[in-house]
Amino acid sequence: MRASSESKRLLIIDDEDNMRHMLSALLRKSGYRIDTAADGEEGLQKVNDLTYDYILCDIKMPNKDGMTSLREARSLVEPSTVIMMSAYGTIDTAVEAMKLGAYDFISKPFKPDEVYLSLKKAEERERLKKENLRDNMSNLELVLNMLAEATTTEISKEKDPQGFDDSKRIARQGGQIAGNTRKEIEERTGKPVVTSKNARDLLDEARNEALESGDENEE
Repeated sequence: MRASSESKRLLIIDDEDNMRHMLSALLRKSGYRIDTAADGEEGLQKVNDLTYDYILCDIKMPNKDGMTSLREARSLVEPSTVIMMSAYGTIDTAVEAMKLGAYDFISKPFKPDEVYLSLKKAEERERLKKENLRDNMSNLELVLNMLAEATTTEISKEKDPQGFDDSKRIARQGGQIAGNTRKEIEERTGKPVVTSKNARDLLDEARNEALESGDENEE
């Protein structure tokens, strides 16, 4: 198997020593940084201390099973891609795991390639999500610049009532679009969106001027 180009942190939660050893040896060769836990309780302690890119979790374990662990750690593992494993799995179990936030469900016994391919698919999904976020940020920048250009056009209500109304409408609708996009990106990344300072300042000033002018003329 080809080693991963970027080292990812991965947690294996399984009560079987042989399974933990096999998966650890397999995935270390592929470039993952591996931690292990022998049951759900130990797994919860691990995810409470560290953020993992991927979690492989067995379902049937002593002390605390995988489904209970996933349910209790839902907020903690939200940044992680969780893959559940079980020799006792059913369709209902798989569906429940997905509802709790799991990305995939693998039935035991499985071939080593099945785990590897599931992780590769998860990595591709994350790559596409990041690309989508970059596209959204680019679109936001474009919207801000378009609004700034539209709302700084010298339009008076007396000379061009329709043009002035269109300018106000564009500012309001575009501002809403930009705000929604910004909120979506910030919620996904947990970080504030930083766009061009000039575009943001220009938009804020132009939109305020347009709206204030409109209110004065309406009076």
